[in-house]
Amino acid sequence: MEMPVSEIRMIDHNVKPGPLNHCQVCGSSDLELVLDCGHQPLCDSLLTAAQLHEPEPYFPLRQMRCTRCTLNQLDYVVEGSTVYHQNYPYRTGVTRELAAYQELMAKDLAARYRLNGTSIICDIGSNDGTLLKGFKQQGIRVLGVEPTQIASIAIADGIDTVNDFFNEVVARDIVREYGNASLVTASNVFAHMAPLGDVVRGIQALIGNDGVFVLENHYLVDVLNKAQYDTIYHEHIRTYSLKSLVTLFGFYGMEVFHAERVSRYGGNIRAHVCRRGSRQIEDSVGEILKMEVEMGLDKPAVYEKFRKNAEKTRDKLIEFAVAAKTRGQSFVGNSCPGRANTLLHYCDIGTNLMPYIAEQPASLKKGLYSPGKHIPIVDNSILFTEQPDYVVLLAWHYAEPIAADLRKRGLKSKLIVPLPECKILDAGPERTPISIVVPVFNEEHNVERAYSTIVEEFNKLPDYSYEIIFTDNHSTDGTFGKLKELATADPDVRVLRFARNFGFHRSILTGYRHAHGAAAIQIDCDLEDPPSLFPEFLRLWREGHDVVAGVRSDRKESRRMIALRRAFYRLLGSISEVPHAIDAGDFRLVDRKILDQLKTIDDAQPYVRGLISELARNQTGVVFTRQKREFDKSKFPLHQLVRLAMSGILSYSIEPLRVATYLGIFVSLVTAVMTCIYVVARLVTQHAWPSGFATTTVLILFGISLNAIFLGVIGEYIGRIYIQARKRPTVIVEQALNIDEQ
Repeated sequence: MEMPVSEIRMIDHNVKPGPLNHCQVCGSSDLELVLDCGHQPLCDSLLTAAQLHEPEPYFPLRQMRCTRCTLNQLDYVVEGSTVYHQNYPYRTGVTRELAAYQELMAKDLAARYRLNGTSIICDIGSNDGTLLKGFKQQGIRVLGVEPTQIASIAIADGIDTVNDFFNEVVARDIVREYGNASLVTASNVFAHMAPLGDVVRGIQALIGNDGVFVLENHYLVDVLNKAQYDTIYHEHIRTYSLKSLVTLFGFYGMEVFHAERVSRYGGNIRAHVCRRGSRQIEDSVGEILKMEVEMGLDKPAVYEKFRKNAEKTRDKLIEFAVAAKTRGQSFVGNSCPGRANTLLHYCDIGTNLMPYIAEQPASLKKGLYSPGKHIPIVDNSILFTEQPDYVVLLAWHYAEPIAADLRKRGLKSKLIVPLPECKILDAGPERTPISIVVPVFNEEHNVERAYSTIVEEFNKLPDYSYEIIFTDNHSTDGTFGKLKELATADPDVRVLRFARNFGFHRSILTGYRHAHGAAAIQIDCDLEDPPSLFPEFLRLWREGHDVVAGVRSDRKESRRMIALRRAFYRLLGSISEVPHAIDAGDFRLVDRKILDQLKTIDDAQPYVRGLISELARNQTGVVFTRQKREFDKSKFPLHQLVRLAMSGILSYSIEPLRVATYLGIFVSLVTAVMTCIYVVARLVTQHAWPSGFATTTVLILFGISLNAIFLGVIGEYIGRIYIQARKRPTVIVEQALNIDEQ
């Protein structure tokens, strides 16, 4: 139904706090109830312990639908400064899956609109700057607008951020200082602002004539199809259909020219908006609009079905909770997104049924209490110590990766997903845990790249889980700071920082000793050895090999170094008491049996290659070409390589002592023979031979040199015996992150 022009011009898209009795997009007063969630507190107004006994405000929470433009909206608006208070606890970057999603979103948008270093991107409601980081990494200028204290986190991370609510005034200030934006984004915030008219006019000013606005929000179709009643909370004033967005932007001389459905938050719509006529409208817009008509978004039946499904899933979750309590079983929550508080209130689940909600260690919500129900929010390590009977995945839209992570870390509880169908998850096949040991020293430019590459490789291996153990030999640059960030974001990253540099082999031995996996793979942080060989290593291990080593057929370094390395490997192989793989370095897979044996070995100066070769019973190799190091210089200059070579020879061969013995015997025999010849010649010929001062001097010096060499060799062995006898620890750990005591 088309609206008269006179009616269109009278619509004010800004609404004040309090009751909202008309459609905020088209102005129609023909609204119908979709779902009544009662009165609830603000979902992200978490409480401290001191606030538990203070008054707590509740507000009406009812979802309505516009029968004309199909917008869904609340019928009561809370003041923005109350909703987005200065203790607002939500952080985008804490959720790994969301951070990865936004990084991909940044890459997609940058490629689609051919953005470069001259472009500027502005993100509305930028939170901690996670989305903008994805653009900044591509060399694009970025600016965020964020009203809460979370802006300080983005600023500290180098993301320019305006700490204010976005509106037309702020937008024009930005244009004066930075110019028009090539792209403006609003990721899951465009449904949140009450002064919608000011926001759209600000966007209009910011993009100028040629820019693009891309919004992404929960999509009405997915909300209805998946019974997502938990998307109804006071921050979400509006739930958009594409039709309602097309209607809205039409008031401002703008139009949606491309639309797509995306997976975030259980189903979002991403709409691309420009000045009217500046871009061609793509088929995607018409296709989605047609689908909405066919679904019946303008008719009551689909909303009645949604209400019944919401009630059904609510009743099922209550049934699970009450049954567990009746049986004396534990029933707890995991993750506390804002939407979880709507769910808990709609289902009337409090501490009587759910004693706590577990959150990841880096969450700002940890140590607080849920609004209204006052459920304590605690560190999720409690799940693995208590092993509760049931764990409800309140962030159910990430159920698959969360469940996989919890299982990988050893959680045996039954996992419940409350939506879109309330059920107990099948635990699925057990994933084989693999430990990745990465020794580091001053690798600040490599650690993040190494981490992401390793994780990317394991994402291709559905039968395996991972833990990454970084052993930091007391780096003096920013390496440990980056490792702390990785360990905070990913609980499967373990970090051991040593009190000083204890050397390469002690570092990797310590990493092996802390490995929990069925096997461990050691790889250097500079990725000269390719993680792409992991699948082949694992295949050969599955076939029964207890050690799979990377054998270097070639390497990107000077011929002199290649020749020296090959000479050493062949020398060690010829004199060692233990067989050593030729041209095999430290890039290898080691079976659990050998890892357990390494824990029992008391060697103050370990040569780990030799230890593993000695313990291996069925060793094999994978031939590859070692790549050139991309960043920084090697941490193994020539003198360090010589020390490692000597350690290998002295640890696994007594041939130097034998050579000293044999050479001593040989020189003694030569001396005896020469003495006999001299005596006989004197007696027979009676000839006075010349004194031979020079010859005598050379022989004496030669003998002294031999003695010095032999004493040095003997000293090396005695020194190793002395070090071993002192019984000093292999390393001293200064800090340990995500490490269980062993």
